[in-house]
Amino acid sequence: MLNVMAGGSPIGGMNAVMLYAENDPYGRAKHNPVTLRSMWLDKMRERLVGLLFVPEGEVERVTLEDVLSGKVKGKLYDSYRQSWVASPDERYVFAGNLPLRTPLEKLQEMLDAPVEWEEIDGKPVAPKVKSGLTESERKLFASLGLVDQRGKITPFIIRKDLDPEKLLEIGGDLWRSLYNIPEGEVTVENIQHAFYMAANYGFQILNGNLAAAIDDYVLFPGRVVRFMNDLATYRIFVTWLWTVVQHEAVITKDGWLKGPKLTEDGVIPAEPKISIKAGTKFDRELFLKMWELHDQWTRAFFEEYDRLTAIRIVASITAEKRGDNVDRIVQSLVRGETKVLGEFSNLYELIPKIREIVSKVYGEYPSYKSELTIEEGSSRIAQIIGNKELVTKVLTVMRPRFDRSKAPIIMDILRRQMLCPNLIQHSGRVLFLIADKAMRKGRPCWRQYTIKIDRADLYSVMVWAGLRESYWRKP
Repeated sequence: MLNVMAGGSPIGGMNAVMLYAENDPYGRAKHNPVTLRSMWLDKMRERLVGLLFVPEGEVERVTLEDVLSGKVKGKLYDSYRQSWVASPDERYVFAGNLPLRTPLEKLQEMLDAPVEWEEIDGKPVAPKVKSGLTESERKLFASLGLVDQRGKITPFIIRKDLDPEKLLEIGGDLWRSLYNIPEGEVTVENIQHAFYMAANYGFQILNGNLAAAIDDYVLFPGRVVRFMNDLATYRIFVTWLWTVVQHEAVITKDGWLKGPKLTEDGVIPAEPKISIKAGTKFDRELFLKMWELHDQWTRAFFEEYDRLTAIRIVASITAEKRGDNVDRIVQSLVRGETKVLGEFSNLYELIPKIREIVSKVYGEYPSYKSELTIEEGSSRIAQIIGNKELVTKVLTVMRPRFDRSKAPIIMDILRRQMLCPNLIQHSGRVLFLIADKAMRKGRPCWRQYTIKIDRADLYSVMVWAGLRESYWRKP
């Protein structure tokens, strides 16, 4: 509203759910229709939020149709016309462009279009991008005040003589819904999910990546989607976690702390391990149990990645001999369909041995530091399966983008930070300082480093290290 008054135009938020590659080894591209529909919904919501109407005279509520037909006189502002997204994928961008670029007079038609579903194996996955609103989507838009109970678009009304200082009175309910402490469940599953997201993102920051795509197993129930996190989400997660731990928040619903499990969508926290009853305080002891379970997940995740690499080595050798499609063989082997190897089925038994060598190349538990070069690893694997040139190529292509040895570091940071009684307001500073650590003899020395930092940064690091304020104030 302020931007409109100033003659500007607001820029929309980011839809952070991303697409999986079609050759994803688990076949998670099957969830992409959910992502594309979420993009369409997100940008349609922005477009409708940006419809502001200044009437000539007093009116309680108007529809877009009333305004466009001239039934109600006044000035309509169509303010949300640009936005941004997490991926340049053409399908993804198209889904967002559709509601943003559609002429005003066609918007209602888009919402009222017949509902059409994307299906996989005869089962509905998500509404198509060009589908009209489903009943649940219509209820969501109505709860946001964007459409009425009939599904008709309702622009936000602003009086012509509005005093800018009265803006908060107009949007009072909206303001309170955003900034009041929400009433809702505090579940152990959501606490564990927050730690999962914080640890994953912190690991990538330490590796120099500020926009991290993380496999989110909670956002859409029953589905895993790629969710782009940034520093803002990291700060939200760690601050909430610190609050939960330090204030020993009471769990409001029976639940489970979960260990790693290999599912059809990869390794996620899905195995019930520790039963937590409603009324339990989430104290230091429970936090450390959750911390240990995430440490187990990290190990299982890396080992599964190495197994996928071993599978790709076997699939690549088979495909070369047979002139077949590598990705098809990989996806079949991940599902346990060994018949795809045909006359080369004996190669499947070699996968565990190959995986062990791959782990020594990429880094294995507990330090996750590489013990073998790609050349050394290729030589050892070739002794088992042959074709060293092809093995070297796969090991190089599949080499992880991130240094696994940073995993124990982010786990140590989060353990210290969550158990420290002092709140670190700008917790990302700790990660940036450690990521820019000094090097000794070519190896990271993250426990002892020397960096020129200002007083605020120094305090952040000292709090992270668990030292008292009185200590760092000494000469």
